[in-house]
Amino acid sequence: MKKLIIYILIFTFVVAAEEEKRKTIRIQPKISMDTEVIELKKDDIIVTLYGAVHVGEAKYFKKLNESFKQHDVLLFELVGNPELVRKKTTKKGTSLISASQEKICDLLELKYQLDLIDYSAENFIHADFTDAELKAVLKQRGESLMGNLVDMTLTDMMSGRESVLNEWLLMATALNPNRVTIWRRLMAKEMIEGNMDTPTQNTIIHIRNEKALNVMKHQINKGIKDIAIFYGAAHLPDMVEQLEKMGFDVTKSEWIEAWILKVKKK
Repeated sequence: MKKLIIYILIFTFVVAAEEEKRKTIRIQPKISMDTEVIELKKDDIIVTLYGAVHVGEAKYFKKLNESFKQHDVLLFELVGNPELVRKKTTKKGTSLISASQEKICDLLELKYQLDLIDYSAENFIHADFTDAELKAVLKQRGESLMGNLVDMTLTDMMSGRESVLNEWLLMATALNPNRVTIWRRLMAKEMIEGNMDTPTQNTIIHIRNEKALNVMKHQINKGIKDIAIFYGAAHLPDMVEQLEKMGFDVTKSEWIEAWILKVKKK
């Protein structure tokens, strides 16, 4: 069960592992783990993609909130009811994924995205499926998110691969004054290197990206020229590819520090 929780955590922010795909999370060794911001243009329309990790430094989410204000609209991901996050009425620990993210926040002394991002901002527009909609789409395709996660866990167990954040490592470093930094570095490395590039994951990413881009097209048709999309970092390579097929060109790329990997000064 603990191993499955680690896989769910990686699944929520994993970067696609194939070499030809764009890397939207980077590690600056012993300094930071950063997420990419990609700007694309087509004529007078600007689309800015913000890749997210769902747990991070408080200042990471503060910077994102400040950046979001400059755009006409901000399209955000959330499989579920957007009104719950707008009103901050989501209950903690109500799902395996949310409970796992809260656990990693405690372990790595980080903050949870849903707690710090201001979803009540006037320019925020939901651009994702509800739970029922996503389940219906996956059912039509004969696929299951949780079923696939379990399959990946069992496959990795069969291959003998172990998560870096196993019980022995946690125990061995528990008394180290720099243990949080050690755990952050190890988890960041696993997030970058973990190969979760499966057919079901690719399907989920692609259909959710299509949903977001359809909302984007609707905004463009309304005359909106400056659009931002805030989605998990794993979604960005496919999203860039789809936007380029629409005639957009990448014009700028920058990075935002999400996790501090430096040892804290005493």
